[in-house]
Amino acid sequence: MRLVPLGDEDRAAIEAWRYPPPYGTYDHDEPIEGEYLAAYEGEELVGYVCFGEPARIEGMKDEPGVIDVGWGLRPELMGQGLGPQLIEAALAVHPGARHRIAVYDWNERAKRAPAKCGFVETVRLGDFVVMER
Repeated sequence: MRLVPLGDEDRAAIEAWRYPPPYGTYDHDEPIEGEYLAAYEGEELVGYVCFGEPARIEGMKDEPGVIDVGWGLRPELMGQGLGPQLIEAALAVHPGARHRIAVYDWNERAKRAPAKCGFVETVRLGDFVVMER
């Protein structure tokens, strides 16, 4: 999986993705801003990763030495085992740091992906599980 700076076409495509219930919470209803990278397999846009503020949920604070990571796959690719591969690619962008990921508590698939990459649950914040590695 190859990560590249998010171009205008990538941004437009990701903002247009619509996830089936109950995953509609992942739709980008606001313009994408911040540190985002597009994820490609060959010439195909398969997902994205983000870092810092866009990856944080309410109640998470910026911590020195900790990189907050978010990710998303194209809706039709969810559940096909690509999540851990995408997360590992994201972690390689900021090597040597502690990484933190927040996932909805109800989303078992999203919790399994970081767990396969060595993340462990550290705290719960509202409807979210925060995991660190």
